[in-house]
Amino acid sequence: MIMKVIRHRCRNMKYLFIDLVIVDLYPFEQTVASGASAEDIIEKIDIGGISLIRAGAKNFKDVVIVPSKAEYPVLLQILNTNGAQTDIEDRKMFAERALVLAVTMIKLSIAGLRQNNHRLEKNIQL
Repeated sequence: MIMKVIRHRCRNMKYLFIDLVIVDLYPFEQTVASGASAEDIIEKIDIGGISLIRAGAKNFKDVVIVPSKAEYPVLLQILNTNGAQTDIEDRKMFAERALVLAVTMIKLSIAGLRQNNHRLEKNIQL
């Protein structure tokens, strides 16, 4: 109910809605593989990008979340085929892919920290 009121007010005020979120995460995996210092590895742990991915995925009913450059061709194919439109199944697919990427990056962050002898909670299970 509250969302209907907010949307109505936004339309009356001629606000535009965000319906596409594109994220390009820090190159964390490459940084770890390069043998970078612990400080450089920590710097490449993406916080904002993961948050945007999760927010976009949560709102897949209204938002397309594109979590990496690797998804650009998929999005372009859909837009070209469907007259610059996406449907709920397209958005759900992107949301699922985005969440898989987010979880993968979190796991890589933990592994990268462990690799560099950082202490983490022992009860974290990957």
